[in-house]
Amino acid sequence: LLTTADGWERPVIENPSMIRYRGRLYLFYSANRWYSRHYAIGYAVCRSVRGPCHRVIHRPLLASGRRVVGPGGESAFIGPRGQLMLAYAAWPAGHVGHERRLHVATLKPRRHGRLVVVKRLRRR
Repeated sequence: LLTTADGWERPVIENPSMIRYRGRLYLFYSANRWYSRHYAIGYAVCRSVRGPCHRVIHRPLLASGRRVVGPGGESAFIGPRGQLMLAYAAWPAGHVGHERRLHVATLKPRRHGRLVVVKRLRRR
């Protein structure tokens, strides 16, 4: 459905998670090297489960920041209030290669399939 196209995705795209939400089919994926701080989560909008799919933005939806590093291994789901949510694993900042922790992000759809992260929760 997708091949690496943007620099942040190289050398590999993996771990797809697809979900239909408000009439759109979203494909979430992890990209880059899973064992590095460059690992990140992107997404595309697909016409069907067989494609074609296109990227809405050309940068990660979730990437390393001040508190978490190397987010990936995502799984999309519908939350208890009908909101689009994404569970993923990430290391605490400064601890790449140690135990990854579960995190959950709430996503809000915008125009043309664009998604915005509105809230992040860390689970232990």
